[in-house]
Amino acid sequence: LEATVDCRLEDGSSCSSLSGVSWTHTALCVGRPYELEWLYIADSCGGSTGDVSFDCRDENGGPSSVFMAYLTIKGLTSNEVYYSSFIFQGINGFPVQRIVLKDEIEPYKKLDAKIYVVVSKGSPSGKILQEMTIPIACTDGNRLLVGDSFGGLQLASYHYEESSSIQAFEEVRWIYTIKNAGN
Repeated sequence: LEATVDCRLEDGSSCSSLSGVSWTHTALCVGRPYELEWLYIADSCGGSTGDVSFDCRDENGGPSSVFMAYLTIKGLTSNEVYYSSFIFQGINGFPVQRIVLKDEIEPYKKLDAKIYVVVSKGSPSGKILQEMTIPIACTDGNRLLVGDSFGGLQLASYHYEESSSIQAFEEVRWIYTIKNAGN
């Protein structure tokens, strides 16, 4: 068997010239969001960018030490689970998973002002690889920008009113080809 992976931008051109996801750190958030979208980048606490002060601790080799991990994100005050699932490291610098934090029952309900994030090895009860507390409510002292990274997560979009959103995406399409190269 022979397997190839090809990446295409939304317009059909090749992604090969891209060296990862690049961001223009703009689009200052407003208020408290009802939805956040993150990309999993499996980075250490030391690789974080931006001006937001947050708590982050790497353990057991950090998130980059495993290809597959388990991510749990919940509201710090409400303890409401916003996300809980397996996650995978990206391919060639490209994150492959979007993580959407949103109340599924009340779609425009505001999220907690802070989120608690745990990346664990293989399962929710696995060894902790990274633990973070991130303030997500935008105030004068909290300048959260789309494109900023917080440990293993990078902020990709911020939705703060029903008709207002801030996002920065380059859509890519992965094409997997598997052929029988034998006789």
